[in-house]
Amino acid sequence: MRWLLWVFFLAFHSWSALACGTEGKKPAVLFLHGWGGSPSTWSSAADVAQQSGFEAFNPEMPWSGRALQHAPHITRAQMFEAARAEYDVIANNPAVDTSCIYIAGTSAGSYVAILLSKERRFAGMILHAIAAYPDKGYASTPLSRWIDVPEAHQRLIVWRATNAASHTRMNAALRAFSGSILFLISENDNLVTAQASRNITGRVIKKLVWTIRGAGHNLSDAQLAQVATDVIGPWLRITSSNKLIFPVP
Repeated sequence: MRWLLWVFFLAFHSWSALACGTEGKKPAVLFLHGWGGSPSTWSSAADVAQQSGFEAFNPEMPWSGRALQHAPHITRAQMFEAARAEYDVIANNPAVDTSCIYIAGTSAGSYVAILLSKERRFAGMILHAIAAYPDKGYASTPLSRWIDVPEAHQRLIVWRATNAASHTRMNAALRAFSGSILFLISENDNLVTAQASRNITGRVIKKLVWTIRGAGHNLSDAQLAQVATDVIGPWLRITSSNKLIFPVP
């Protein structure tokens, strides 16, 4: 029955798909890994994006596991500034169609991606395991205090499933976004629960929600490779083309 999602998605987007790659330029995707992660998180998806005709940018961010060993006290504001700088490099690349830049994020990377959509133009977003945070302490409190302190992290997980989590600057940015959104939900995510995901996705209209069966908060290489081939690649091709040339599986 999951193929029906593609049928409805195609019907909804057939009238509004973009025509990317004008004047010989390519669409692009900026991939943001999660807290303590690395570019390998998105390597399969970046490969699929390139095979689909996109320029793929998959940088190591200041919140990678390696970077945090040397500078563990980064704030969300500093994470945002780093992602904005990466976007600006891409937007100034003469090979990139600036009207067709996408962003993908997982966990804290999704949080940053959504906030960045308020200041920079994106054609679409790919968001996995969106890690929401209270607005308080955005520029002053290191994110490590939410994640590395067990009691604080548990309170954060519970808070994400409450109604209060629906009223943050991140949620406001998400609701204001006018492009296409692909939500990837891990079925067995114990950090971003099903209710927490509904708090985030419920009010968004132009979306495709895809549940990754059996997956936890962090995807295995095999799970990401599968979702990249089956979902991310087709979604990118559909939303970036004004001609529906991709066969529905």
